[in-house]
Amino acid sequence: MHTDQELIHRLIDGDPAAADLFVLRFSRFVWAILVRSFRLPQAQAEEIYQEVFLRLWEDDYRRLTLWSGQGSFASYLGPIVRHLALDALRAQGRRPLDGSEEGQNREPRETEPSPEELALVQEQRRVLQQAVEGLSERDRELFQRRFEREQSYKEIAAAMSMTVNHVGVALKRLETRLIRLIGTAKSPDEAAGPREDVR
Repeated sequence: MHTDQELIHRLIDGDPAAADLFVLRFSRFVWAILVRSFRLPQAQAEEIYQEVFLRLWEDDYRRLTLWSGQGSFASYLGPIVRHLALDALRAQGRRPLDGSEEGQNREPRETEPSPEELALVQEQRRVLQQAVEGLSERDRELFQRRFEREQSYKEIAAAMSMTVNHVGVALKRLETRLIRLIGTAKSPDEAAGPREDVR
């Protein structure tokens, strides 16, 4: 699979397949911070989960372009998630359980991810890889052509004897299945997971 830096370069260049793969790669990491570290209720965690990805997508991926590219992307993404969670707690007049405070009007800075956060990223990579390996041979080929070889719908259709419309439907079904497979591997406090597509 692509490195974080390669994936983000593809995303910034406007590759929609990269956006899908990015969400698959980091969704569990984002969700775990919200429900484990901040113990947010399901509905509020879902709202912030959506907001995290929207913030990364806005202004032509401005926040992604600010990443230094050094180390794991978790060192950049983690503070953004925590910053949004802290803002949500302050808006309710609540304080974070660990007593931490970040400047409310400042952009979060890169910090070294905690051992737990690094473990979450590594676990999500493993779970995603395991989910892909568990696909049927045809679905695995579809995943590889779209997400790893970066082929267009037209190229996939020609190679796999499908119509372009069928490729779109099959990819959406495949993405939904992968999200479900990733979800079933979550720990009990993460099991519910976000319900909606962030795109």
